[in-house]
Amino acid sequence: MNITRTQIVAVIAMATAGTLMAENVAKPKSYPDKGEAPTPGVEEKIDPAKELFIIAPEVINSDRAKKKDGPWHIRGALQRIAGNNADGTPVDVESFAKAWFKTWADDEAIEGVDDAIIKRPWVADALSKAWQEDRIRLIAIVNRIDLTKFPNNDPTQPPIMLGEGRFVYEVMKDATNSEPFTLIFEYRLPGDSTLATLQQWAKDWHKLGKSATIDEEYLKTLEGITNRYSAHGTLNQVRSNEFLDRTDGQPKLWELREFHFDAAKQKLKHARVNLTPAFKLKGTPKLQDFVRATADSIIGGRHETIPMELVGATAPTPFQFTWNIFDNQATPDLQRAGFIVSFNSCNGCHSADTGTLFQHIGKNAPDMSPFLKGPVQLAQKLPGQNSTEHNEMEIRKQMLQEFLAGPSAFDDPVLKANVKARASRVH
Repeated sequence: MNITRTQIVAVIAMATAGTLMAENVAKPKSYPDKGEAPTPGVEEKIDPAKELFIIAPEVINSDRAKKKDGPWHIRGALQRIAGNNADGTPVDVESFAKAWFKTWADDEAIEGVDDAIIKRPWVADALSKAWQEDRIRLIAIVNRIDLTKFPNNDPTQPPIMLGEGRFVYEVMKDATNSEPFTLIFEYRLPGDSTLATLQQWAKDWHKLGKSATIDEEYLKTLEGITNRYSAHGTLNQVRSNEFLDRTDGQPKLWELREFHFDAAKQKLKHARVNLTPAFKLKGTPKLQDFVRATADSIIGGRHETIPMELVGATAPTPFQFTWNIFDNQATPDLQRAGFIVSFNSCNGCHSADTGTLFQHIGKNAPDMSPFLKGPVQLAQKLPGQNSTEHNEMEIRKQMLQEFLAGPSAFDDPVLKANVKARASRVH
């Protein structure tokens, strides 16, 4: 099934028609299940375009992103991931990159997963050529402090994990046209697991929003932040999202993958796609039984993963895909739990569950998906929420505001509800 970029954009508009409110409508806070009134809002003004989702031309077209020795260029990012040899010299980034690209060229089994990676050699070839011709460009720097994890979803307790900082790259066909192919480098925010460290990260990101313009001083401040979170040893994972033309004459198949850094072998290797069931489990009693047995904890935001034996090696994604684990004949709780599992998966999040058609960021989105721009109506309520109306960027903004305020604001029921809703989020 071949779909043009024009068709992709058109289907996005059709898929989300009737679900989006006008952008000038007031964006409400997300409220807890029990309906408590929110505490007074934090007065800090957040500029999402400078602090949360940075896609400004002044950033992505800067020398820091465009030049091969720039800190935001994919070459620099991979060099830091690769680190140094035993003698202290830098790992050869050319060999490191080529070894990573080659992982698409071969079939592979992942230990402990009843699923397999099927080779896509045309992807390996496309990446190698794009690398050689310097056609992999930065398209976004993203603050995901909202993904901070807390014990029992209690933000008054020291965090288990601080949030993430991300680089998003797009493979280009030529100087102006992009391929349907993005790579997301996702790093943990380093530092002690304390509420004070979390607040300091919030302050560091927020400093960006205080700049009147995106000038050299802004770029220096942003570089300081990204250098800290993208240092060697901070990578959580790399994710790929790809829908390239095949060279074997077969129909195209959209697929997402996940990679982790193997420090012992100094390479990026395939990993299970977190929170995403193996594709062959769609519609099976095995997946239904898991959701049925854990529905209460899924709805309560207490179930952070799915068993490894259910997790997929990759995430194939037919267009307008949803796991649809239970039909409308199931109980409301089972329908809700099934939707939450689907929403948190790679292929559900990038398809019908969020009203998206492939990318959340990139020319095929375009720029940002309707889900990211929000608000949208979801099919079911997420954990901790009492409404299906979802405003992704507004929630990220609220959480940054609360983290800025520090521990005195961490007992806010709205923050607790949003933390619960993100307990099983990776996207």
